[in-house]
Amino acid sequence: MIEMIPFFIQSLGIYVKINRVVQTLTGQVNENIEKRGSIVKKKMMLILLIVSLGVNLYIVGKWVLFERGYEPTPEEATIMSEMVQKTVESEDYKDLAKKEKIIAIERDIDKYKGGAFPYNMEVSVRTDNQTYLFFCNDAQCSKMVNEGWTYSIYQDENPRLPFKK
Repeated sequence: MIEMIPFFIQSLGIYVKINRVVQTLTGQVNENIEKRGSIVKKKMMLILLIVSLGVNLYIVGKWVLFERGYEPTPEEATIMSEMVQKTVESEDYKDLAKKEKIIAIERDIDKYKGGAFPYNMEVSVRTDNQTYLFFCNDAQCSKMVNEGWTYSIYQDENPRLPFKK
């Protein structure tokens, strides 16, 4: 066992020398890691910024190009509600109610179809045979008139109401 002491002391010396070398290397490595870390952080922030800008541009672009043209402003929504009432009071609607079963009335706006206010607004009266389109007859929208018709979903489907349990 006594013979092992010099070996142990010698091993301890080598350990101390190796430890100093490792500390020196890790110090240099830590400096490199810090430099690389700051570069990586900058790259990650740049990537995050680009992705964020892309998502925001997509959301705003989608709203500007598509949704804004088909969603009425609060003032337009009020005007279209009054248009529905004028439609129900119109002679064309009364004649239609005598002939066909009216299932639904829907209001719609399309700012992209080229019409000016109030001609870009319409009221659709859905019956079991067709959908009748009512528009303002003049710029003051003093009267609603039936100016066209189109396919009705109720030709092929039943009304959604009343709900079935």
